[in-house]
Amino acid sequence: MSEPAAEYDLVQDAIDFLSPLTPAKRHAIVRAIGFDEESLAVMAWLVAEPDCDLATAAMIFWRLRSLLDMENDTQRTPRHGAVRAIILNDIVARVENGSYTSSELAWDGCEAMERTPLIGAPQVDGLDGYGGAAPSALYGPFDGLAPEPLKFIFLDFEYADDDIFDGMWRYGADYNVDLSDWLIGKPADVWMQTFEDLLNAHPHDFYDWMARQPECPSCVAGRIFWGCSDPFYAIHDRAVAMLSGEIAREDGFGTVTYILERWQKGGYADSEPNYQFWSGGESYLEMLKRFPGAADPLDIPHTLLFSQGTEPAPTLPLLSSDFAYWCAVESFGGLVERPREKALQQWHAGAIVDTTPSWEEYWKAANTPLGGVHSAFFYGGPFTGEKAQIDRAWKIFNAVSIALALAMIVALRFGFSAIGSGLLLALIGFVAYAQSCFKLGGWRRLAIWWISVTAVSFIGAFFFRWLNGLS
Repeated sequence: MSEPAAEYDLVQDAIDFLSPLTPAKRHAIVRAIGFDEESLAVMAWLVAEPDCDLATAAMIFWRLRSLLDMENDTQRTPRHGAVRAIILNDIVARVENGSYTSSELAWDGCEAMERTPLIGAPQVDGLDGYGGAAPSALYGPFDGLAPEPLKFIFLDFEYADDDIFDGMWRYGADYNVDLSDWLIGKPADVWMQTFEDLLNAHPHDFYDWMARQPECPSCVAGRIFWGCSDPFYAIHDRAVAMLSGEIAREDGFGTVTYILERWQKGGYADSEPNYQFWSGGESYLEMLKRFPGAADPLDIPHTLLFSQGTEPAPTLPLLSSDFAYWCAVESFGGLVERPREKALQQWHAGAIVDTTPSWEEYWKAANTPLGGVHSAFFYGGPFTGEKAQIDRAWKIFNAVSIALALAMIVALRFGFSAIGSGLLLALIGFVAYAQSCFKLGGWRRLAIWWISVTAVSFIGAFFFRWLNGLS
């Protein structure tokens, strides 16, 4: 009788993964995980390790003491408060006993991505059994060695080895944390270039993070407002729905609502120099003319409708010449090869060269007099870069291709060779046109399509040859 399969133990797998790592690498990983039951068990293990650095113990201590389960929680009482209290008490006891003999790592005292100051922050409710003690050693400062980016750590492992953390990340993925760490403190032109570099990946959550940062310059906020998760045609639709009485202004829509309200309060500072950003203000005003006498229901300020920047958008040397930046950006839209040596080869082999058209180029190409009709068919409206539009175009492309291929096969099988030949030419023309003129989801998707089409063609040829032999 065979042995029963071992039960999957996420906590033990995570501990097994972390155990051989250096204290700096463990610190980087645990800094980015959340507060579910498994994550807390991993933290409890780490703070009890003999080589746990004081900065790591302090980071875990203040996170558990001050943060809610999720950044947007409205309740002051986290889940698993009793478990948090046990870990907090353990850290306090170990600090008082002098167990943390190593203090070599750097920690800025802030939460990853949120950048909330944690040291000395108010304590959350529900930590039953924790007395509130916070030894002075946990207040820092911690000015040692800065841990390397998360992605660098995982480059030394197979993807199957580190997916145990996929459900633990507090901020969706490791590369979100890496790119936010990299971007903080950079000038406005770097923020602008980062927006452009990420466009094809549709990183709506990261654009939202960018827009909410205190130092986000107005040119970047305006660029996000008109061209990211809620693109300008959706802003048009929102305004039309409000003018038609279908929805109220209170029905907010994420990033755009935040940018609009902060802009109206003067919450975005101009960059120096003050860069221009591309907007859909002219098209938006044309839409308002359909409602004579009606005021703008969104009350978009003139400075957001039309960029007041005095300098053209910057043209930078490609930021992907920085390996840390490239690793983070590449992870949004694809896979970084492993191990690290292969990732470096991939980086040097061509990732530094960028030939991706800008968002405006895609939009203009899709909204020419000819392209406008076809973009309505493929995208459901003017092209905006939305992932939903790209997926729609991909489905329509496959549906039309399959329909033409089947019609061609039927015509040829029943002796209508002229019609079959015409359908073949139509199929070739359609595929060439669609793949050259419309965004369908990237080279990986198209490569799989061509491999599949080739395989099906060979199988079909052998099948019909066999079928003919039977008749």
